[in-house]
Amino acid sequence: MAGDWIKMRGNLWDDPRVSRLCDLTDQPEAMVIGALYWLWSSADSHTEDGLMPGLSLKGIDRKSGVPGFGKALLDVGWIAEVEGGIAIVRFDEHNGKSAKRRSMEAKRKGEVRKVSASDADKSKTESGKDAELELEKELEKEKEKKSPPVSPQGGKAKRAAQLPEDFEPNETNKRLAEELGVSLINEFPQFCDHHRAKGSTMKDWHAAMNTWIRNAHRFGRSGNRQAQQGRKETPQERGERMARERGLA
Repeated sequence: MAGDWIKMRGNLWDDPRVSRLCDLTDQPEAMVIGALYWLWSSADSHTEDGLMPGLSLKGIDRKSGVPGFGKALLDVGWIAEVEGGIAIVRFDEHNGKSAKRRSMEAKRKGEVRKVSASDADKSKTESGKDAELELEKELEKEKEKKSPPVSPQGGKAKRAAQLPEDFEPNETNKRLAEELGVSLINEFPQFCDHHRAKGSTMKDWHAAMNTWIRNAHRFGRSGNRQAQQGRKETPQERGERMARERGLA
């Protein structure tokens, strides 16, 4: 029947029993393995259990074309003489329908295991990478919580924010204004109105107040130098002052 096959091992050529058959028959491995093929395929075609009634040792020699092959098979234990014929030893383990079915099933399961193992490794690798990335992200978040940004002077770094509603000049601002002859009564409201109108954000509003005071001293604004000197500002000076106060200069 088309598609029929018999089970023969790939390492049969090096089997010590094949070597023994060669010695007993004085034939090369190719001749002996060819004779074995005839024997096993014949048993597979004509029997279900390896029992071959009517076949004798002389018949094996004649069919295989190897003188003494039957007796040699008997000596190595691959056949046994039974009443009325011979039997293939352990035939049901290697050939026959049940043996073929077991062989194919084992091969199929082996292929499934290979594919499943490959997929499992791949899935494990991918999920392992995802888990590793997630863990790194969590660790970074925890690190940021425990270790906020540090300013160059040490301590927590400040974030820029708009002018607080309750902002007041501190002692440093007052001392600087006094040293430079700047009137905080005049400058402080202008400072607040200017930055609230612009929506300015600063990290240190007291430092910004110091800058404002220095500019007021530098440009002689709002009753500071000019009030002390008893001099009225010129139209040009007034225009420049108003432009600076409105953030245009």
